[in-house]
Amino acid sequence: MHNTKKVVSLCEKKASKGWSDYFGVLSFNELIHETQDIISDLDKEGLDAEVLVRARQAMGEFYTRLESESMTFAKSLLGMKNNVDAKVDTVIRK
Repeated sequence: MHNTKKVVSLCEKKASKGWSDYFGVLSFNELIHETQDIISDLDKEGLDAEVLVRARQAMGEFYTRLESESMTFAKSLLGMKNNVDAKVDTVIRK
C-alpha cells in the first residue's frame, strides 16, 4: 500500500514565488497595508489556501526585513509565521 501525499503543484509553487517577489519590492508601509488586506480576506474567507499562501509569504518578508533590525521582533514574528505555515500545510494536505 502506498502512502500518498499531496505535493504542491507547480502552479502553486509559481504563485508562491510570485507573492514572494511581489512582497519583496513593497515599501514597509505598503507591506503593512497588504497584510491588513490579507487579514481582512482571512476574516471573510477563512482558511482559503491562496490567502494562507499570501499570509505565509508576507510574514516571511516581514521576518526577513526585521531580522536585520531587531532579532527580538523577528523571533516573535517567526513564531506567528510557523503557526501560519502549519495551517497552510493542513489546508494543502486536505
